[in-house]
Amino acid sequence: MIRLVHFLPSLDIGGAPINVMRVIKWHKKNNTKIQHIVCSPFNNLKMQKLFIKLGTELIEMPDIKNYLQLLRFIIKNLFLLKCDRSHKTLAILHGRGCGLLIKPLLTVLNFETVLFFRGYTPTYGLQNKFYAFIIRQYDKILAKFGTCVAVGEDEITIISKFLKPKKILKIRNPVPHIKWDYNKKDFKFDFGFVGRRSYQKGFDRALRISEENANKKFVWIGNIEGLQFSGVSIPKNLHIINYLPQEKIFNIVKVLICLSRWEGCSTIISESIQSKKPFLP
Repeated sequence: MIRLVHFLPSLDIGGAPINVMRVIKWHKKNNTKIQHIVCSPFNNLKMQKLFIKLGTELIEMPDIKNYLQLLRFIIKNLFLLKCDRSHKTLAILHGRGCGLLIKPLLTVLNFETVLFFRGYTPTYGLQNKFYAFIIRQYDKILAKFGTCVAVGEDEITIISKFLKPKKILKIRNPVPHIKWDYNKKDFKFDFGFVGRRSYQKGFDRALRISEENANKKFVWIGNIEGLQFSGVSIPKNLHIINYLPQEKIFNIVKVLICLSRWEGCSTIISESIQSKKPFLP
């Protein structure tokens, strides 16, 4: 039996946990006999319950910023998994933080790893070019071990050019149709934003748009990221919700807006295209 160990930096709303859950559902539907284990900080109770409902084994992982605790976690849990010869174990790292910190540890333990560079950009959205250069060189080293995954032809081209990985695999990111009421008129919110409340996702832009359009009702669906915008004043017409399933989002928001400063392919926008949901990129 094959065992896939997914490393997620967070269970909060975002493309990574949602896409992992879709993979698990697909394997369960097709009875592939693949065991899934999800390692992540337990920071979203609703998402935890959804994973458990699917029969997924959850292992609480320290925040990736706590490197010493993370090191103890890897040695304690992953070494035991490696010693279990009844399964072939493959570690899948979702997000740059997991690749940056966890991949070197797994390489030392001789784990077969898969590293997702979802929405890769060589500038990393940073204004400091030297800092971006340092991160890019580190990623080039990581890319020499295991397999890198690119979503689509454009991403495989840019990863191949800047990181020169030893192995690279192109995959298609299947986007489901989200059920919502096409004939609905009375939406609770005029506009909605989805993603972590961060600079990268454009939360500051949402604050400004809400302030400039006081007669409209806005909602941001997504948890806070670190200490970003932790003490900011929220406009009265901007409602904050930490998490909602996609179906509920589509049925309470009239038009979705993507404000990301850099984004490979926004999950919520891909779903909007597939589901004929009005959106503004």
